[in-house]
Amino acid sequence: MAEKIEYHSISNKGSTATISLKGGVVTSWTVPSGEVAFDVIDGYATDEEVTEGNGARSAILAPWSNRIRDSRYQWNGVSYDLGPDEDGVRDGLHGLFVGRDFQLIEAGPNWALLQSEVGADELGESYEEGKLAYPAALKVTVRYQLDFLQQRWQLGIRVNVQNLGSEVAPIALGWHPYIRYDGPRAQSSITMRARTQVRIDEGKIPLDGPEAFEPAEGWDEESGVLTLSAPQDLDRAYTDLTTTTGVEATSSAFLNHASGATTEVRASVAGSGKRGSGVFHVFTGEGLAHRVRESVAIEFCRFMPNIMNRPEFAQEISVEPNKSRTMDVYLIHTPPQK
Repeated sequence: MAEKIEYHSISNKGSTATISLKGGVVTSWTVPSGEVAFDVIDGYATDEEVTEGNGARSAILAPWSNRIRDSRYQWNGVSYDLGPDEDGVRDGLHGLFVGRDFQLIEAGPNWALLQSEVGADELGESYEEGKLAYPAALKVTVRYQLDFLQQRWQLGIRVNVQNLGSEVAPIALGWHPYIRYDGPRAQSSITMRARTQVRIDEGKIPLDGPEAFEPAEGWDEESGVLTLSAPQDLDRAYTDLTTTTGVEATSSAFLNHASGATTEVRASVAGSGKRGSGVFHVFTGEGLAHRVRESVAIEFCRFMPNIMNRPEFAQEISVEPNKSRTMDVYLIHTPPQK
């Protein structure tokens, strides 16, 4: 028998988002679109899909996003080992909170606050050579909110991760929503101000040092815009989202639908401005178990994959005991204009 999943829904002016408390993920976000409702997010469609977790749909990526080479990393002189996944694969994929149980802490008509923890007892010496998986216990708080602004529908997510341990811990966040195509994929495009793409090896791990970066295919120097037309066969991070350093800025990626609608993924970007700090990761869904190529994942991640093994970012991802790191991302959907 499939696990019984608990859900919570929030609404605002005809827009509704449904959230699974397993994983703390949005499974659906419908908005008015002409005479019908359009489900912007292609989340898990059934309890069975939530339990299966294929594709990490709408996953909260914490305390890191995407892959870690061989599930191993060094932090402050200590070796850590995340071990293999249930299929025996060692890629350290998507952090510690995918598929975990969340609690609904507080809610209003158009917002909800969820929370989950990874305790110190879950980081024990359970992998080869008796190495720990991670240096600190963590608490994740996720707030979802629906708004209607200037004839556009908005789903906002704020992720806050607190270091509950006694050691400095590496924290680098991300969010993994799949956006459903409104009309044929072949007539859609993705646009963003990202002039660099991340080069990866056969294991989808970025190359070491500056070799990890190359000019983005589809980047137009004159307009300053990267265009990915009829996106397919992509599982790639794009960076150099902003020229601003040291202060917070925003950057956006747009899915331009065949119907004339647009869905914007807007995120706050802050930090050193180094390449690999602030990325949009595009995954077009080849190999998914369900609804292949019916949607595209446009994931905002604070840092590039394998960040735990890139010492040039060690200071940026460090979070002191009892301190937190926060990430804000917004999906903004504009229906087709009449």
